[in-house]
Amino acid sequence: MNWLKLLLVSVWLGAWQADAGCEGPPSFEFDQRIPNGERAKLSRWLGEAAWAVADLAGQHPAPCARIRVYDGGRGRGAVPWAQIDRGAREGIRFYVDYRLPLNTLRSDWTAMHEFSHLLIPFPGNDQPWFSEGLASYLQYLLMARADILSPDEAIKRLDRGFRRGVDDDAHGDIALETLSREMWRRHAYRRVYWSGAAYFLAVDTELRRRGKGSLTQVLGQFVACCRQQNRHWTVDSLVQAFDRLSGTTLFTDTRAMMMPQTRFPDLSRPYEYLGLVRTDAGLTLNSGSPWRERRQRLVADVAPPALSTLSR
Repeated sequence: MNWLKLLLVSVWLGAWQADAGCEGPPSFEFDQRIPNGERAKLSRWLGEAAWAVADLAGQHPAPCARIRVYDGGRGRGAVPWAQIDRGAREGIRFYVDYRLPLNTLRSDWTAMHEFSHLLIPFPGNDQPWFSEGLASYLQYLLMARADILSPDEAIKRLDRGFRRGVDDDAHGDIALETLSREMWRRHAYRRVYWSGAAYFLAVDTELRRRGKGSLTQVLGQFVACCRQQNRHWTVDSLVQAFDRLSGTTLFTDTRAMMMPQTRFPDLSRPYEYLGLVRTDAGLTLNSGSPWRERRQRLVADVAPPALSTLSR
């Protein structure tokens, strides 16, 4: 996202905060300890993340989301802590170091991660690999869509995340399905989060390989048709809905293959599709065709809609 677009986003955010009816876009509330002079900067930063997710989905996935911003103190990173609020009115709580400059805030992945959670309803606490995996998979791709990262840098950061999942091997021969349920007790966050992200990379690249669209298209269709249905969603029902929307069984089949695994998922097939080669020296990205084009399309799946279409 260039600075002209960022300026438009800040204007758009002003319209959000003035809209008492709140028919769709998020509203922002600030901790009184955050000076008034810092709030426009924070709104611009978080609004860019909200815009990126709305751009990906084609509309705001969680109407009237309540974004609360607190002083997280200094010296613990841009966002020491953030939390999704699930309830009658969904939202996100951000604890931030408001003293940091805008460029430093934009370079942090947390805002993209947290807003990605709003693309799907809460599927329960028993299988966090799914919701956390989706947000982990999308966070760097969304940063590239917003011109914060290049497409290749987003891929490299995804790979580093997968490597953190591989290196998180202190949990014995435990199947992912079991480890996901016991994630908090075992502190298996990296293995669970990045195994979930590997699932979405595998499905996304296989959809593209087969000419069945993309994860972006499935998410956009889901937000349009089903996100606001008044029903209890589980990982099972979300996987079934994604299969139905994609016209495949890829979400179910890939899940069935990965859940019993006791080691990090094998990414050789999606890496081959994207022209990625991992060696002891690091990650190599094949610069030839069609691999470079595939990586670019993974990030920029569709042309961004006009801002006016997002504010409806």
